[in-house]
Amino acid sequence: PNVRTVLVELTDDASARAQKRVGVDAVWTGNFLDWQTDERFDCVSFLDVLEHMPYPEQALRQARSLLTPAGSVLMSIPNVGHGSVVADLLEGRWDWAPVGIHCYSHLRFFTRHTIERMLQRSGLRPSQWHEVRVPVPASWLTAWQGNGLKVDADSLNVYAYLVRAEAVS
Repeated sequence: PNVRTVLVELTDDASARAQKRVGVDAVWTGNFLDWQTDERFDCVSFLDVLEHMPYPEQALRQARSLLTPAGSVLMSIPNVGHGSVVADLLEGRWDWAPVGIHCYSHLRFFTRHTIERMLQRSGLRPSQWHEVRVPVPASWLTAWQGNGLKVDADSLNVYAYLVRAEAVS
C-alpha cells in the first residue's frame, strides 16, 4: 500500500543490510539523536531498541518531534521485573547473555512503572499496552508472596511490554 519506510541505523554495516531489505525506502546512518529531517511520520518504532540506548528519553523526545499530529510511537521493551530475573537476583546472580532480558548490550532496564514515567517525561501518553506473557512457575509466586513482601504477581509473568504512545497535546 501507500507506505514509506525510513530506517535509522547506527553503523554502515547495519545500513547496508537494511538497504537490501524489501519494503525499505530509505536508510540514514548515524545516531538517531543526530538525525535531522523535515519529514513527519505516522509512526516511529523502537522495537527492542530503547534498552540499548544511553539516552532513551532523548530518543523518545526526538521521535515525538517527528510525528504527524495523529502519529504514534511503538515500543517493545523487555521487563526487568519478570520472574526469571527476580529468581536470579534472589539467588545472587545476574547472568549476562547474548539475547533476552539479560542481554549484555542492554544499557537500561525497565518495568511498567519506569516505562510510564519515561513516557511522561518525554511528552508521550500510552494509548495501548500489550503484555508478552511468559508465566513463571506457580510455586515461585507462592514462595515470594508468603514472605510479607508487596509482590506484583502479575508483572512477574510479563516478559516484555508492547506500547503505543501518542504525543501529549
